[in-house]
Amino acid sequence: MRDRVVAALACLQPGIDPVFLVLLSGNPAIPLSSHGLIVSASQLGMMLGAVFYWRLPGRIGRGRAALVAAAALATSLMTAFADTVAVLVALRALYGLGTGILYTRAASAAAARNAPQAFGTIFLMQLLLSSLVAAVLPWLAGQAGPAIGLAALAIGPATILILLALSRGPEAQARPRFAATTRATDKAGSIAAAAALFLFICATMMIWSHVGAAAMEAGLDDGEIGWGVAIGSLSGAVPAIASSYLRSRLPLLIGAGASALAMISPLLFGGVMDVVTFTILMVLFNVGSTYVIIRCSALAVELNPTGFMRRAASAMHPAGMIAGPMIGFIAMRFNGPVGLIDMAVVAVSAAMVALTMARSNAARWRLLKA
Repeated sequence: MRDRVVAALACLQPGIDPVFLVLLSGNPAIPLSSHGLIVSASQLGMMLGAVFYWRLPGRIGRGRAALVAAAALATSLMTAFADTVAVLVALRALYGLGTGILYTRAASAAAARNAPQAFGTIFLMQLLLSSLVAAVLPWLAGQAGPAIGLAALAIGPATILILLALSRGPEAQARPRFAATTRATDKAGSIAAAAALFLFICATMMIWSHVGAAAMEAGLDDGEIGWGVAIGSLSGAVPAIASSYLRSRLPLLIGAGASALAMISPLLFGGVMDVVTFTILMVLFNVGSTYVIIRCSALAVELNPTGFMRRAASAMHPAGMIAGPMIGFIAMRFNGPVGLIDMAVVAVSAAMVALTMARSNAARWRLLKA
């Protein structure tokens, strides 16, 4: 549970970026035009941190992880008092680097036992924490000022530091021992599941960047969009709990196919959009995205439960979160919103192909074992 809490806290920032930017706008030295650059710096840093830990896990034991958490705490506190864009970009990149390392380390350790429950619980806690922060932080900033509100976000890395400092006993992620009977087909299926995971996350980020603009074009105001996004985000708790604790789950390809259709429903909708329709689409999108990401994460680990693959599956989360918007931006530059929609559909379709390959390899592996 400690690892799950650390992972949820380490990936909290992407879920609260809109609120973070609202508080940041209270700093007159930081122009609104730089907000995209600042968020991109933290996301890129998180991706680099995740890939770093994936490839070099032996260098980050508990003691060094505590140092990384302390550095993240320091950069989080300094964010509140940064007075230039260059300094803020550097701080957010360093913060993202630290949280990427901490997230991948904790999530891969948590997935060592019962991967579906581990990933589902992490996503559920992150969702609930994001909702809590989004509700409390604006009130705190209104009472004490934006700088204090930004400084309060340091509670996240501070909690991680405390959990790491107080932990006792052997580390779950340190040289886990697995039976040496994993077949080549099992490894191939695991890689295919990880590829599907990456593509689904990319598609999620591309669709997410589209729905807000589509709602504004339909005439919805900020309050209506905010309510739709909030309700849709909270609906992600349903698939998180279902994929974590319910034993009778949908067959893989049926559940993934239904989730893929739910994900792209905002792209396929062609009618008049009002606040009710927008909210329904947000619920479908979040339920489908959360369910399929948890299933693919767990499948990649279950098919090849080595430390390397657990780290790889965990690293796909921040990697897809930065790659998706970049791919979407390129698609938009070439063909506008149509290009973005086409690319998102291609990503979802390719993810289903990869997942079918993973399922096929898994079936062959079971026959070989039998």
